[in-house]
Amino acid sequence: MAKQHPADREADRVLAIQRELSPRTRRGDIILIALCALFILIFAVGIYCIPHRSFSEVENSSLQTFPRTSSSGKFLDRIWDGRFMAELKDFYTDQFPLRDGLVAARAKAELLLGKGENNDVLPGKDGYLIKRIEYSETQLAQLQDNLDAVTAFRAAVDLPVAFALAPRGMDVLDRYFPPLYANDRGEAVWAVIDRYAAEHPLLSLREPLRARADAGEAVWYRTDHHWTTLGAYYAYAELGSLCGFTPAPLDSFTVETASTEFFGTTYSASGFYDTPAETMEFFRWTGDEACTLEVLGGDKVVSSLDGFYDRSYLEKKDKYAAFLSSNNGHIRILDTQNADKPTMLLIKDSFAHSVVPFLAQHYNLEILDLRYYRATTAAFLAENEVDSVLILCGLDSMATSNLLESLPVGME
Repeated sequence: MAKQHPADREADRVLAIQRELSPRTRRGDIILIALCALFILIFAVGIYCIPHRSFSEVENSSLQTFPRTSSSGKFLDRIWDGRFMAELKDFYTDQFPLRDGLVAARAKAELLLGKGENNDVLPGKDGYLIKRIEYSETQLAQLQDNLDAVTAFRAAVDLPVAFALAPRGMDVLDRYFPPLYANDRGEAVWAVIDRYAAEHPLLSLREPLRARADAGEAVWYRTDHHWTTLGAYYAYAELGSLCGFTPAPLDSFTVETASTEFFGTTYSASGFYDTPAETMEFFRWTGDEACTLEVLGGDKVVSSLDGFYDRSYLEKKDKYAAFLSSNNGHIRILDTQNADKPTMLLIKDSFAHSVVPFLAQHYNLEILDLRYYRATTAAFLAENEVDSVLILCGLDSMATSNLLESLPVGME
């Protein structure tokens, strides 16, 4: 009988052990497969059993509900053209059971993997969530187009036009960046701003707000992309020399706590849902209740408020919308006790919302948001008398949308 090689004897021994253990191993495999199948079944059935949400309060975004197979009067057309399947994919993503908890778990996992951010949100020092924003060449060109529109508008109107630019949170909150974070690419946009400011009047609010933040003042929300009401006050104070008014001193205002449960848009995008809530404030001044806010649609008043604040939003996720009752194309602010105030046309995005209560001490205001206003600024000026114009917008809006491109349309 041929002698068996030692390696063959060892292989036979291992094979024998595997045969002996195989029943138990097979049972373990079956249990694991069954658990996975049960997990998939529970979630597959659960996604149709749980109530479907059209909006996520935590993420502050719309969610895809179950898509329609047919458009009005067209049988199954949405299946044939692919829209049904595209929306069905979004439906499964948006309506997945335990979605909010899984989003938060993913955010923590990203940090554990050493990425240092999630969805372009950096968890900074002292609880700050800082949105990392870097622009493409196309976006820098969009910014330049908006700046050129301001220049063309100024040349076309016979009115004093002041132009101020609100920075991004990352431009102000340097001291709160995570260790070793490099912001070189985020800084590139300021080269465009500096070139423009060298030739045209422009008030950048970056440096005064950053100086306040460096001094430890809470000029920016920890969980949102907007400045706080204190930051809005300092912006207003800087606007005084630009627009020709004397700012009211900070201690002349009564601070009202509007909410202690404020979570902003950066929080919603971040997935860091264990971040504590923060406080949102209104700075009140004597007589501000005499001001009325009218939301206009064409020549009609759509809604109106006494004062500047729609407190119904304080019961919702988007509490910042309490300022001026959210985004509207045309808003009018009138002081019923001082109708002789000069009238300012304010062209803005949402950064101006928390500044308006300060400006209203000095002006009656016609406020246009060109993202929602359907007529032209030229038509508005032809039909309304104003004494001056202030353009106050955020840098990010200027780089990511055609916010001001329609500004000079119709001007001659």
